[in-house]
Amino acid sequence: MIETMEQQKSSQPVPLDHWLTLVQTSNLLDALEEAVLAIQSDFSIDYANAAAQRLLGYTADKFKTLHFNDFLSQDWSYDILHDALLRPLETQALSQFESVDMKTAGGQVVTMRVSLAKWGDEAPGYLVVLSDLTAIAQASEIIERTVAERTREAETSGAALLAAINSLDLGFVVTNAAPEVVTVNVAAHQLFCKHGKHNVATCHEVTLAVIQAALPGEIKLTEAVRQCLTSQQPRSFEHIMLARKQWQLDISPVTVRDMPTGCVLAFQPLKA
Repeated sequence: MIETMEQQKSSQPVPLDHWLTLVQTSNLLDALEEAVLAIQSDFSIDYANAAAQRLLGYTADKFKTLHFNDFLSQDWSYDILHDALLRPLETQALSQFESVDMKTAGGQVVTMRVSLAKWGDEAPGYLVVLSDLTAIAQASEIIERTVAERTREAETSGAALLAAINSLDLGFVVTNAAPEVVTVNVAAHQLFCKHGKHNVATCHEVTLAVIQAALPGEIKLTEAVRQCLTSQQPRSFEHIMLARKQWQLDISPVTVRDMPTGCVLAFQPLKA
């Protein structure tokens, strides 16, 4: 039969002297970043390491006047707490509970991961490790917000770069390592696309095959791009007739951390 909390509080607590290893390891526990409590079988607290004092906002002496259940929110009843602690005490297994709301000295509710393990032999109690999930969640939010901000910055920078590329007279085509066309500027679009104004909807119609069809037969474009990717050396073709003008085609490799990621095809009009 489970005792009531009042009966537990009135019973004689287990003396701290029986916890011989606690004093020996207190310095080690104080060095841990995780919050650690050592509690007796009546749930009174004998020890709180420095991280627990910072997390819950109580001094070491104040902790000794409290019970572990004093920190728990109302949705954790005494019976749930008792059952949670009883299993590791009897089986020496580790019990772990996610998303347990606990109250700090300042009244703030902090979401914790609570891990419980048996402590001691002659006068067993529990070691309770508290992991602040609220801080983890806040850190995750900061990371997600930072990634979103960096993504927006990259998109803005990418848009500015594309605007600059589109202002050039030279035809600008970017491929990936496949190789497949991934970006085409306005000048290149006008050279190779049968449709009118350059837009995202028609940009995909400019492929290496489409460009190849407009080039002289002696230029094997896909082969030239692959050779550029493999050798990491640029290639050039001069005096190409396109749209009644002469152009020079320069194929240059694009690398990221010494790995080929694609090529840039630049079609530059030659002066008459």
